[in-house]
Amino acid sequence: GLKRMDMDGCATTVLGWDEMLPAVAQGAIGIQCRDDDERSLKYLDALNHAETKAAVDCERAFLEALDGNCKTPIAGQARIVDGKIEFRG
Repeated sequence: GLKRMDMDGCATTVLGWDEMLPAVAQGAIGIQCRDDDERSLKYLDALNHAETKAAVDCERAFLEALDGNCKTPIAGQARIVDGKIEFRG
């Protein structure tokens, strides 16, 4: 987020993939829509980022396997590397 706002100079330390895992799906935005609302679905599809969706789906599957929820402190992070999903949790 700081990079996107051109504020990365404000960070004193950037934690890497190996240093700390966030909560599952941390930072992802979810939008719900009615299945039959074709107009809204068309606009929402343009906002979707396939790699982010795949990563969040993986993380949420991990959370579900552990019977976790939004009140359970479970860390996990997925990312796409060379076309394959990598997960730590």
